[in-house]
Amino acid sequence: MESAPSNSKRRRRAQVAALVIFLAFSVLELHELFSNPPDFATLGSDVFIIAGAIVFPTLASIYFLSIFNNWTMEREGWAVKWTFRCAIAAIILFVLALVFFR
Repeated sequence: MESAPSNSKRRRRAQVAALVIFLAFSVLELHELFSNPPDFATLGSDVFIIAGAIVFPTLASIYFLSIFNNWTMEREGWAVKWTFRCAIAAIILFVLALVFFR
């Protein structure tokens, strides 16, 4: 059986690894977005680039806060769920605004 500090260190390493991965994808997505601005002629790939440019920095921010504020796994999960609920609500409101105020 493993001790609590070992689990804590393992969790911290996993959080740092996730942060580095999300930062790397953030840099790649933002570079792609700014080097090749979307023209929406290829709607599929442009939407994925824009979504990635929003999602990956958001997740990196959540993991950054999680590491340095020493959040529990439950708090991390709550933050991710809350963030994506807000993002989905914003998309729905944006679409509704386009439909009704066109």
